[in-house]
Amino acid sequence: MQLRYALLASFANVSQEGHLNAMGILDRLFAYRFPVIHRELFVINSLATEPGDAEQPQEVRVSIIDADGTMVAEAVTEMQIQDERQTLNQVHVFQDLRFEKAGAHQVSFFINGALAHALDLDLIQVDEPR
Repeated sequence: MQLRYALLASFANVSQEGHLNAMGILDRLFAYRFPVIHRELFVINSLATEPGDAEQPQEVRVSIIDADGTMVAEAVTEMQIQDERQTLNQVHVFQDLRFEKAGAHQVSFFINGALAHALDLDLIQVDEPR
């Protein structure tokens, strides 16, 4: 199985026809103070299966990690592939994420335990409006 693409967004869904819809694609979040709770983050990925994938269980793991290497959140999907060739769109919704401090974070995608890709997510502290 191969990761075709991955992104972060403010909202996403998959239509009845299998079309992936994403709005508010992002790579940074802003907050006045830390720690902060981010209410909803959509993590989207698209996978392409390969010959042989249907023969064994598959696992996709999405991990959000802070600059110190601490796990912020994680989602695991286990699946059994039915056809040898298909495209799978996934939308992972992370709710009420607690970020302890500003700085570089990473959203990592693992397929069957191997790192497939990582996205940067920067948390930036901004001054409150006067």
